[in-house]
Amino acid sequence: MVKKSVKNGEKSLKNAISFKSNNALINLAKSILNNSFQESDLRHYSSIHSKAALCVVLRKNGKIIAYDGLLDNKIALPEKVLYATRVAGFEISHLPDKERSVLDVEIVLMSHPKIMKVSHANEYLSKIVLKRDGIMIVGEHITAALMPVYAEFHKLTIKKFLEKLCEKAELTKSDWKDLSYKILLFSVKKVIK
Repeated sequence: MVKKSVKNGEKSLKNAISFKSNNALINLAKSILNNSFQESDLRHYSSIHSKAALCVVLRKNGKIIAYDGLLDNKIALPEKVLYATRVAGFEISHLPDKERSVLDVEIVLMSHPKIMKVSHANEYLSKIVLKRDGIMIVGEHITAALMPVYAEFHKLTIKKFLEKLCEKAELTKSDWKDLSYKILLFSVKKVIK
């Protein structure tokens, strides 16, 4: 049963977001940024059923100025766009409305996290691709994740990306080398602009 739902989830990620849905999600994000969104408007997006992981990225002249994302597969895509855009929008709340209205908005759809199988921790360095992959660390009492855009925004190397992940999980910077922790990978599948 689990295999079937994972397989169907990947298939729906590739096929569920039509061109019309792409435009609707971008318009949703822009209306939230421009303070013209009403909670009741969310019902207009009920036909978009994908539960893909996502990140909303705000750019000014190609440079990332804010972002936020969600991996939770229990939340429908429109609600994720709503939440992530509000958080990213908070980061730019100091900008005048005129500047906010001309920002480039991207919605990055991602695969759900999968455990990376390695026999030695240094293998992570060759398996992670910056700007494409996000990472998550899971241990007995910890979980933390960093979106693919995090490494781009902070201009990190793969090793620094893994170290920042450990810091976020309140571990030592080198704990990514400890194979008792599981490192999971999730990748960009589609960018909606």
